[in-house]
Amino acid sequence: MSTLTERFHQSDKSPKVFSLASFCSVLYDHTFAATDQHLKDLGLKKGFGSVSSPSDHKALIAQIEKLMGPRVHGSIGGSCCNVARTLAQLGEPVSFATNVGNDELSEHVQESLRSTPLLTTRVSKAEGTTGSTAVLVTEDGERTMDADLGVSAVLGKEAFCADDFLQSSVFHFCGYQWGVPSQKKVLLDALHLANQADMLVSFDIADPSVVSLFAADFRRLIRDCHLVFCNEPEVLALLGEDFESIIHQRWPEKIFALKRGAKDVLICHEGLTTTVPTVKSVKVCDTTGAGDVFAAGFLKGLFCNAGLDGSAKIAAMLAADVISRYGVMVSPEATDSAARWLANPS
Repeated sequence: MSTLTERFHQSDKSPKVFSLASFCSVLYDHTFAATDQHLKDLGLKKGFGSVSSPSDHKALIAQIEKLMGPRVHGSIGGSCCNVARTLAQLGEPVSFATNVGNDELSEHVQESLRSTPLLTTRVSKAEGTTGSTAVLVTEDGERTMDADLGVSAVLGKEAFCADDFLQSSVFHFCGYQWGVPSQKKVLLDALHLANQADMLVSFDIADPSVVSLFAADFRRLIRDCHLVFCNEPEVLALLGEDFESIIHQRWPEKIFALKRGAKDVLICHEGLTTTVPTVKSVKVCDTTGAGDVFAAGFLKGLFCNAGLDGSAKIAAMLAADVISRYGVMVSPEATDSAARWLANPS
């Protein structure tokens, strides 16, 4: 076992209040069943995310409803929010901070956060609307998104609870935050503080479209991280076809967990690449949040001393569960299965 994996395990046993701290946008996901032709008609690039102004986003949802009818699912989302809620579901105490608007969605968002055991939420209110995402899911389960950040566009220092942060073992953030100036500023402060406090840092690259904008920044950010999550399109956009050798040469001490859909997961660490099989038998309904659930499961495995292979197995198991239905939350049956496996790995 590497020194870094030992640190994750030991961090869960340290006298900290929270296993993980995070802050990020919470967006209400409006999920629609779509076809490839619908995406073409709307001018959306399949599998990518975009951010629109409130008026453009509202107009897009009106177009979507005209083309596809009413949504098939609605729930709160947001990358770091999904990680925080899933990790809390898995039995880890988590601190999560965000903001909401003064609209009718805000109460629903807060109640959804409050209903998650072991999740301590720090929610501030701002004048404006709560963030919203149109999630278009095609028949192959791929999700294409357009977001109106709402008040999350001004999520700033009020969301950063230094007391919770310094009582946490791991700080988790995602690439989406880098495109929001107010969040970027707080994120840089948080990374500086995490480095001073010798905290572990987990980074999810988030989306190929984000990588295309900030690849150079993300390569610099990795220096301050210990664990990096990405999927195949993201790592190709970040590092190119020769990404394995680049990772091993440039960041051998980091843990890279690379999700590749139905193909084996790749784990790069200390000059070695390990492959871990995914769950192949699942019928894919909706891949929204699969990467976030994978990250939460992987962290849970590291906290429980499951090693890199075991952590990837738990992560893949939970991701397979969440993609089998609309929405971003794993089932109680899946969390129970994960707990049983961690108690008796096989």
